Amino acid sequence: MQSRNRFLNAMAHRESDRIAITNGFPWPQAIERWKKEGLPEGASIDALLDLDPIGGVWLTANLGYPARTIEENDRWKIGIDANGVTTKWWKGHYATPLQMEFAVRTFEDWKQWKGNLKLERFPVDPKVIEDSKRARNEGRFHYLTVDEPIWFALRILGHDHCLERMADEPDFVEDIVATLTDFGLARMEAAIHAGGQFDVLWLWSDLCYKNGMLFSPGFYRKRFLRYHRKIKGWCSQHRLPIVFHCDGDVRQFIPCLLAAGMD
Repeated sequence: MQSRNRFLNAMAHRESDRIAITNGFPWPQAIERWKKEGLPEGASIDALLDLDPIGGVWLTANLGYPARTIEENDRWKIGIDANGVTTKWWKGHYATPLQMEFAVRTFEDWKQWKGNLKLERFPVDPKVIEDSKRARNEGRFHYLTVDEPIWFALRILGHDHCLERMADEPDFVEDIVATLTDFGLARMEAAIHAGGQFDVLWLWSDLCYKNGMLFSPGFYRKRFLRYHRKIKGWCSQHRLPIVFHCDGDVRQFIPCLLAAGMD
């Protein structure tokens, strides 16, 4: 059985010859350790361990903020990214970058920059289409990823400030989510129209922490549920299942996703 079919069967609650097993996305430090423990140079971990390979494309967006480096030495680099977020990246080891300052602070800031979310700034790369077709022909599971809209809001505003805005200025955060929902759907539509062949929409959004959701289930249902339902509706029309990645204690969040129609 092809690896692709194992994943598709799992999502459709059908049996396969065995469960789909993949290594996911190992950190560079893990690869280096495995090499010290005997992993041959250039070896495929999937082939070596008889895993099911996965691949895909990330159609991530940005606000077009002028990116620049502020400080750099042999240990780290501090710079402003294309979303106006001042970020510290470490050198020599892989770790989650540190977000320090944010250019988008107010609703007016957001209104100034959101107009840069235009399809002409993000044309479909022919290689994206070619890779998806090759994966389909070779029986490999191939996903499509766009920015999960709530996570995009948290990223451009910063977690603390974004959660404060949810409490004090919810229309502001909801406008970000609404805008990114529509823009993400437009980008997916463009990729499909260009001939892309994808098995799932894979959304990445760490909306929970160790004690539960970052915001209440009630707030989610009032402000965000409709946008996840909109994404689900589009995916249903295009026969794309949804994989939703979320860290933390997701027990409160699972009923929210089920309410959005995600299986």
